Amino acid sequence: MATHLTQLTPIQTGRVAVEAFFCISGFLITMVANGRYAGRPGAFLSNRFLRIYPTYWTCSAIGFAVVALYPAARAIHPSLVLPVSAHDWFANLFVFGLTQETISRVLPAAWSLHTELWFYLVIGLVTATKPRASLAMLGISLAVSAWCAFGNSPFQFYGTPLGNADAFFIGSVLWQFRVQLTPARPLLMAAIGFVLFEFLAWGPLIEGSHTVNEFLGAPAAAVFLLGLWTSHADGALARLRGVCSVLGRLSYPVFLLHWPLGAMVNSVTGIGQGWLLWSITAVITIALSGTVLLFVEDPIAALRANIRRASPALAPVTASAIMD
Repeated sequence: MATHLTQLTPIQTGRVAVEAFFCISGFLITMVANGRYAGRPGAFLSNRFLRIYPTYWTCSAIGFAVVALYPAARAIHPSLVLPVSAHDWFANLFVFGLTQETISRVLPAAWSLHTELWFYLVIGLVTATKPRASLAMLGISLAVSAWCAFGNSPFQFYGTPLGNADAFFIGSVLWQFRVQLTPARPLLMAAIGFVLFEFLAWGPLIEGSHTVNEFLGAPAAAVFLLGLWTSHADGALARLRGVCSVLGRLSYPVFLLHWPLGAMVNSVTGIGQGWLLWSITAVITIALSGTVLLFVEDPIAALRANIRRASPALAPVTASAIMD
């Protein structure tokens, strides 16, 4: 939100965060595909659909309303316009095909869902249970991502499934080989990964190119993730579980809504991009996201829980239990 609505952070800050998210996503997709959804591709897809689309469609309705009521919203983001072509309508309604090149995106940040959904399918249904295949895909994806980032590839590195495949497979391989990769001092590794990641996100640009920082973002996040996951710190972190749960549940609608709501605040008040716009938008976005949770996600939660409980053996819920 700060990167988008203030334009005062380094160019790579938000992008490095997205790379970390993709890495964590690959890790978690692989974990659940090997655990509660093992041998249950239908249940996996059903729960992914229920997790993604009802909230997405609710937030899209809000985005469509903002774009229709405040045409000046495009001053904040050029894609905040109503779809005209059939392609843009389909992409906005069903996510697939929604890229950074899509002319109309009523939820501008949702381009990353397009990338995410492809790896739900590839990892969740194919490679999650095949470590050797994942290693092969990691090698291929690193080469392709490096080509996209630093070569003359026809595809961009940031914002495309091919360019960002490395982040997902780094996370996937990390889960599959977490035991073999267990460090002697996991908390030290987590600290090193955290410092490296923050340097890439906020520090000076390496070699004058923010692309280098972005390309290294997922590996740095993986170092932090491996250290924290294998540290057996579940007890020490238990007191944070409630807060993290609330933040985690809010994060999806906040991610979807902050761009159109920021544009609405700008259209109504005339406040330009900066910390004031960010502050006002944050309050409105969090409040509206809580409403989405209450009236959309909570009613669906019981259905999703029933799908999960149908598994013959649920995956352990803590890192310590899995490692044991």
